[in-house]
Amino acid sequence: MTFLELCQRTAQYSGTIDGTAPTAVTAQVGRLAILVNLVASAWNMVQLEHINDWRWLRSGFTYASLTPGTARYMPTSLGIASRFAKFVTEEKSLSIYETSIGVSDEHELEWIDYPRWRRTYDRGTQVNARPRQISISPTEELCFGQVPDLAYTVKGEYMKAPQALAANGDTPECPAAYHEIVVWKALVLLEQGDGPGADL
Repeated sequence: MTFLELCQRTAQYSGTIDGTAPTAVTAQVGRLAILVNLVASAWNMVQLEHINDWRWLRSGFTYASLTPGTARYMPTSLGIASRFAKFVTEEKSLSIYETSIGVSDEHELEWIDYPRWRRTYDRGTQVNARPRQISISPTEELCFGQVPDLAYTVKGEYMKAPQALAANGDTPECPAAYHEIVVWKALVLLEQGDGPGADL
């Protein structure tokens, strides 16, 4: 279902709106504006409730030019331009290879916690070499250890930030079977708004 169809289904199930309204998700006022906003919020909440589990929020990246002598990389520095939420830190989820050799040189990177990375690779004099370990800083930097000595290629995965619904034809990225969950969540939010003392 599209964003508009989700809104129409929610309106139909609510039993409080006649006809096929809304006919658009923009330029609505009153109760219809509230309903459209609640459907958008419901989709956001569904995504956030299980952000670590939803496979459709998982994406990959390949970055081919680590900078020799630089250990820390923000997501944007790795070519992740938008909708970044966090790196996937499962064991063996990141790998590295010497770009000039290619994927035949690919090896997995070992995850270590950030305090250990700082103790090992962020103090004293460091000797640049092929990274074998990786960590994440509190500001979501990928931190390589050892500090890269060449322009290696790194591959990994990250979780995308929630998708926003804004236009009539926007469709949730999840499988279609999950669309009714969005409608149900929107109905719950609508009912809560219609509770005692509500001014809808």
